[in-house]
Amino acid sequence: PSLVNLTITPVADAPRLQQPLVSRSIYSNRTDGYTFDLNTFRDPDIGQALSYSATLADGSPLTAWISLNGRSFSFNPPSAAAGTYSIRVVATDPDGLSSLAAADSGAVFNLEVVNAPPQGISLSQSNTNENSPNGTVVGNFTVSDPNTNDSQTLTLLDSAASRFTLSGTSATGYSLVVADGTRLDFEVAATHQIRVRATDSSGLSVEQAFTIS
Repeated sequence: PSLVNLTITPVADAPRLQQPLVSRSIYSNRTDGYTFDLNTFRDPDIGQALSYSATLADGSPLTAWISLNGRSFSFNPPSAAAGTYSIRVVATDPDGLSSLAAADSGAVFNLEVVNAPPQGISLSQSNTNENSPNGTVVGNFTVSDPNTNDSQTLTLLDSAASRFTLSGTSATGYSLVVADGTRLDFEVAATHQIRVRATDSSGLSVEQAFTIS
């Protein structure tokens, strides 16, 4: 019998997608992140460490508020960024072969940026003395907004017949103050109704009524 010697020459293989990336939904004006699983990609050449990069699905660079470090994405979208973004992740091995060279063409996930309206308004205190001097602070307002870094502008829709007004700005915060203390007469009316609107930087708003006693 004849012996035949075969020489097998190893060929480098490109990384392959093993499991799909998960689409995400995040709020604007809020820092968020996403770390994809270590087993998302696999290189048939055992023992090779992979590096990762990302672009938008059409190949254009990521926007300034999206960054990738290793397998971890960081997001910090402004209000104007609301919408859906398709992001492609590419794995590259030490031989310079990438998942783009494989049939799966990398991995794409959708990132939805949501600009939600403010959820509510609270007032730290809702009572004041009869005939309080004009300018007396009744209480301070706090706005609950899923977009935690967003700013809100407050508007007093009902001032209880000009008995109260707002003081402050979106930067410093707002307070409810007495506008006309001569009209705070307990014998005439023990309580007064006001209504406040909070509007975020995108024009989304919420309204809340308060009873002042």
